[in-house]
Amino acid sequence: MSVAPRTVLHFSVEVETVRPWEYVFVTGSLPVLGGWIPSNAFILFPDPDSARQRWEGEVEIGLDPELVVSKWESFLSPRSVLPTVESVSGVCHLHVTDKFGWSSGKNLVSEASLMGKSQNEILLRFHGNPFKFCKKRYAERSYCIKVTPFDLRHRE
Repeated sequence: MSVAPRTVLHFSVEVETVRPWEYVFVTGSLPVLGGWIPSNAFILFPDPDSARQRWEGEVEIGLDPELVVSKWESFLSPRSVLPTVESVSGVCHLHVTDKFGWSSGKNLVSEASLMGKSQNEILLRFHGNPFKFCKKRYAERSYCIKVTPFDLRHRE
């Protein structure tokens, strides 16, 4: 009977602005990472030498074929870690520091948050100029759009 190999997975994330009452978490498919449920996410701790800009943590995990880690950034594809490929002597990501909101040279952070199992995030993209504003000052503002689903098969 063989025991599944285990590895220590290190997380290190730079976040430009963290208010004193805010914290940084990581969630993923593993139970120790919260099983994609934000309220069960794994908490990172500030590096004492970085003035709360670098947050770190480590967990010991079994070597699953794939581990996906996401930080509620707005990228279509979440960041991923493959411990079976990237692990060296049972240690993974020891000297890697990601920057929150940045991936592949792009910065994309959303204010959206999911707090339960029944919630999902949907990405809508509007191309061209789908909205027209009478005054220029309104065109340069950010807006929130409420989207309500309804069934087109039934008349109301």
